[in-house]
Order: sequence, then C-alpha cells, then structure tokens
Amino acid sequence: MISTTLARVKNNIEAAKLSVSVFAAIAGRPQATLATALYGRLYLGMEEEVRLLSLSVKCKAMIEALSPLTFKRSEQEVLAFLVEKRSPEEVHEVVTQLFEER
Repeated sequence: MISTTLARVKNNIEAAKLSVSVFAAIAGRPQATLATALYGRLYLGMEEEVRLLSLSVKCKAMIEALSPLTFKRSEQEVLAFLVEKRSPEEVHEVVTQLFEER
C-alpha cells in the first residue's frame, strides 16, 4: 500500500501521461526505485515523497501549458529542461505570446 502523498504523485504522473521512466529521469531517481515505491513495495521517506509530489505537480502543469505543441526532441529532454529552468507561468506566457492573434 502506498501513502496518500505517493498516490497523488502517481495520479499526477498518469494525468500528465508521463511514463515512470521519464518521471524518474526528471526526478533524478533510478526508474526501478521509483516504480517499486509506486507499487507500494518501498518507502522513500516523507521528505522525498513531498519533493516528488512538488515535482509531479510542476510536470503536470508544464504538460498542460504545452499541450497544443509538438516537439522534435524527446518529451524527457523538453520536460527536464523546462522543469529545471522555467515555471509553468513563464511557459504559459511565452506560449500565449507565440500564438496570440494580432
């Protein structure tokens, strides 16, 4: 059984349509460790679960902000760059400026 926090992480990952492998790469965790935790076989600790929840919320927001776009690079590369360097609000503002009717 997984904690409520980790269940929310799992829901955010699924809502963002991210694989566990992609999210693990973004989170800087081994894929096997994260998958094992999401299946309830490993406890990562409260602080790590909170960090993953925060990161999953940000990933979900980024995916939603970028949903009308397609990319030549892999989702993992694009999302990793955005999560490290930009806020969802900044991405939304840029996308709005790019596609806004004049």
